[in-house]
Amino acid sequence: MLDRHHEELVERFQRVFREDGLGDVGGRVAVLREFLGTQEHVLAEDIRSRLVGRGVPLETDDVEAALESFVIYGLAAKREFEGQPPRYEHLHPGHHHDHIICVRCGKIQEVADSRLEDLQDHVVRLRGFRPLAHRLEIYGLCGDCDAKPDHLLPLSALPEGARGRVGTLTGGRGLQARLISMGLNPGSEVEVISNSGPGPFIVASRGTRIALGFGLARRVLVTPIEERPEGGAHGRDLGER
Repeated sequence: MLDRHHEELVERFQRVFREDGLGDVGGRVAVLREFLGTQEHVLAEDIRSRLVGRGVPLETDDVEAALESFVIYGLAAKREFEGQPPRYEHLHPGHHHDHIICVRCGKIQEVADSRLEDLQDHVVRLRGFRPLAHRLEIYGLCGDCDAKPDHLLPLSALPEGARGRVGTLTGGRGLQARLISMGLNPGSEVEVISNSGPGPFIVASRGTRIALGFGLARRVLVTPIEERPEGGAHGRDLGER
C-alpha cells in the first residue's frame, strides 16, 4: 500500500498522462503504483511479474515503455550497470548516492556517506577541477556470494578494468582447446578491456589482447582478483610516463 504522498503523486500524474494524450493511461498508472511501492532498483520484468501476480497482465515492453516515460517526467532514474539490463529507481531531486554492485547475483546496494563525498571533492579540487556531478560504481562480490566456497564467475560477468585468474573452461574438448590456443588456459591472469557495446568482449592476457564473443566469454570461469590501489594517495595523471 502506498503512503499518502505517493497516492497524491499517482493521482497528479494520472491527470498529466491524460492531458498529454498518452495511451493506456490505466496500464501506465498500474505500473506507476507498483514502481512507487518498491524501494530497490527494479527491472521492467520485475514490475511485470508483480503486476501479473496482482491480476494485471501487461507485456514487458509495455512496462518498459511506462518506466521510460517516468524517467522523462522526472519520476524515475534509469541506471545501466555493466553486464546487466537497465534498472529503474525512484528519483529524489537533491539526493545523491553511489552504488556497489555484486557481479555474481546482481544485488545493488546504495551508498551514501558524507566522508566519501568530501574525499572525492577534495581529490578533484587538488587538481584545479570544479566538480559538477559524479557517479561512483564499485563492482565486486556481496557478503553472501563472497562466503560461498566456489568463487568462480563467468569471465563475461567481470566489468571493464577488473582482473581474474582462469580457473575452469567449460564446453566440449574442442571448445576448450580453442580457448587454450587463444591463451586462456587455467592459471592465466586476464584483465577485461571491453565489456560493453555491440563489439566483441576483449581481454588482455600476457601482453596480448584477445577478442571473444560473449557466448565464448561465458565458457571461461575465473576467480576475481581484488583490486589494489596503485600510485599512493594522489594517484597518477594519465599523461604521466
